[in-house]
Amino acid sequence: MPNPPRDRKPAELNLLPVMNLVTILIPLLLISAQFTQLSFVDTTLPGIVDSVTPPNPNATRLSVAIARNGLSIFGENTGVEKIDGEKITIPCAADCAGNYDLEELARVLGQVKDARPAHRGLILVPDDAVPYHAVIGVMDAARDLDGGGFPDASIAGGRG
Repeated sequence: MPNPPRDRKPAELNLLPVMNLVTILIPLLLISAQFTQLSFVDTTLPGIVDSVTPPNPNATRLSVAIARNGLSIFGENTGVEKIDGEKITIPCAADCAGNYDLEELARVLGQVKDARPAHRGLILVPDDAVPYHAVIGVMDAARDLDGGGFPDASIAGGRG
């Protein structure tokens, strides 16, 4: 006659390897997590022109086009003859990659600020291929001029 089965106790689970794994994974995941810091730049969109009210012909309009090969400054009634009659181009290498001559930009915008100290607005017209940090750099250069700069920067659609 065969021996009757013995009452076996279930084997205890060894949780030590799992606890070791969790102890290692938690700091590893915390170290590899990407913590981002969000910031914002206060800007406005260009105003919509009412078709009933004619635009003021004496209003100062100043724009900076940001392209892959340089900056172009143009406007109307800026008080700077070169800008009113044609555009001023600040070229850079074949592909600026966001590194523009911001000192020259500040010099030209400073001339406009000297001629029209009360004017605060500037329209930025970036191309689609211009990196974000380049647009912010141009905006910062325009805001940090002597005499207050141009704090009311607007961003218009790119020239594609």
